[in-house]
Amino acid sequence: MNRGRSENGSSRRSVRMAVAALAVSLACPVPLAAEEPEEGDWLTWRWSTAHDRPNAVALSGGFGTEQYVSRIITSPWNTRDSGDRMVALTIDRELGRIGHGALGFEIEGQYAFHWGQEDYNEWSLAAVARWHDFPWNKWIVTTFAFGLGPSYTNIIPPIEADKGITTKVLNQADLEFTFALPSNPWNQVFFRLEHRSGIFGLIDGAGDGSNFLTLGYRYHF
Repeated sequence: MNRGRSENGSSRRSVRMAVAALAVSLACPVPLAAEEPEEGDWLTWRWSTAHDRPNAVALSGGFGTEQYVSRIITSPWNTRDSGDRMVALTIDRELGRIGHGALGFEIEGQYAFHWGQEDYNEWSLAAVARWHDFPWNKWIVTTFAFGLGPSYTNIIPPIEADKGITTKVLNQADLEFTFALPSNPWNQVFFRLEHRSGIFGLIDGAGDGSNFLTLGYRYHF
């Protein structure tokens, strides 16, 4: 009898110990070896989805200057107004990003109306690269973009004709900074330099064409 009770007690203790060991193993699993990062992770492409609000519409306006783009960039405080004005409607679509979301790529279409020396219309299409990762984004969300693509005007703008340009089709290069509140990053204000040129004479021998400095508002949806 005593031997039977002893065996039963041992069995119950063994079961309790096994259950306890299982509980400990579940609560404190053996750590696995850290996975090595895959090569090319930074270049992994991620398509933009509806959650990213990849579409945007913008309205902007500004003034033209006869100064060359290099002077505008190096000494913007000396920029002189040429008397030309413009307003523009822009539609953007973000295609995707790389660099863990730091670098995005977009397609942009723009219509602009110009007046001042003479009224004319402009249509442009651009491929845009946009950098999103700035260390101060938790205070003010900032992006920097560079766009490049063809631009067509229905006349030769006087601001360009004065520089000897004789073609309506030029290349447009855009430099842009956007700013938004962290609580509402889908509403942005932006500053933009719009530069039309012949790409160092590649298009019809044209050089620096026209430059416009603009301010605008963009909404993402």
